[in-house]
Amino acid sequence: MRSPAFVITLLVVHAASLGSSVIILAGSGLGVVEWAAVGLLAVSGLALVVALQRIVRELPLSVASLQEAVHSLANGESRLKATYYKADRAEDIERLHRDAGEVIRRAPRGAQIYAVNSYVEVFKASNEPRWAHIQRAYLSEFERRFGEVTYHRIIQSDGNGDRSPGHLAEQLAPAYLHHYRSIARHSSKWGAQRLRVAEVRATLPTSFVLVKHEDGGSIIWQIHKHAPKLRDEDAVQIMGIFIITDPEGLFVRHFMSWFRDMDHQQLRTLTETDLQPP
Repeated sequence: MRSPAFVITLLVVHAASLGSSVIILAGSGLGVVEWAAVGLLAVSGLALVVALQRIVRELPLSVASLQEAVHSLANGESRLKATYYKADRAEDIERLHRDAGEVIRRAPRGAQIYAVNSYVEVFKASNEPRWAHIQRAYLSEFERRFGEVTYHRIIQSDGNGDRSPGHLAEQLAPAYLHHYRSIARHSSKWGAQRLRVAEVRATLPTSFVLVKHEDGGSIIWQIHKHAPKLRDEDAVQIMGIFIITDPEGLFVRHFMSWFRDMDHQQLRTLTETDLQPP
């Protein structure tokens, strides 16, 4: 059986953790040392509460969002969801592009869309011509949202410094070239702050689209596999994608950080002239 001193200590610490008044029962028979220990525990408990409150205030999530996330996790009701789409068969390719396009279609007005294409992924060497119509249908979903959302896309190139007319356009797969030219053409209407396509030297061996709104958003994360027998020894093939629904922004902030890191490099904003075929 617990001693009276132990019981009273629990009461004090519990009361301190709740930020309420501490009431100590008289006649417990504690000595001076025991009372001193209880007092230290109470002060420590209050200090811990203050420290935790400060940490919560400094979190990038609001307290309300944090409480909602913790409550949903505790009850098995988390709104965080990740679905993997494989790309083994033709029907898989069609399905993943269709569902990824649905993410763009459902983005609320005023959302911010940030996309990064990895080196080789959008280039001819890593693309099957038979998928061009599927890619075109997917990319057209972005074009339908011009003016309704902020849309920035970064193309990672090999960084060889060749900016001669037609060099980049000659390398790109047809569906992507058409899309990038469409962005460049319409950016003059909406402004580079709202709509932009840029080129940067490759640093991040992955591709993703981040649809950001309010505190959270959705992520389309493409996974590749090495495919040297396709057309080029550096070629890759799509292995699948993750579509992540992240209302609390637990993953969104990391992808946003990756995009900002690339955006702070020496980007070249592309014009229609830069994307003109030779």
